[in-house]
Amino acid sequence: METVSKEATGPLKGFKVVELAMWAAGPMVGGIMADWGAEVIKIESADGDPFRVLNLRPGKEIVTETSIEFL
Repeated sequence: METVSKEATGPLKGFKVVELAMWAAGPMVGGIMADWGAEVIKIESADGDPFRVLNLRPGKEIVTETSIEFL
């Protein structure tokens, strides 16, 4: 598991968010909340979020652990 360590800034600094959502909208909102300074903890099933296996970039290999939609 990769941990990103940087000083949080923004209006949600100091908040912790547990994200349980799947597909596009939930992870996108989790990413926005992280951009706004919240510490976001994403909980997924053992199979991972189904959104990770969608190929939104034709011709590119899908790497589910680090897909662009989750970085």
